[in-house]
Amino acid sequence: MSLSELKQEAQTLTSDERIELRSYLRLLDLKEDPARQQHLFAALDRAQAGQSVGGEDVRRALSRLPSTQP
Repeated sequence: MSLSELKQEAQTLTSDERIELRSYLRLLDLKEDPARQQHLFAALDRAQAGQSVGGEDVRRALSRLPSTQP
């Protein structure tokens, strides 16, 4: 399918489908980004070296944030 055909098809999508498509295309871009891959590998290395943050620490930090819900 050509880019022109993809654009024509995108025009027939609902708003929700376009949102999903944008998210999917962004994910593809991120998967191919060398800087992001390097960041993820560094984070994995830190976690494997025992420098990760535990779930309880995350919950405690989140509980200190102001609520954004009415």
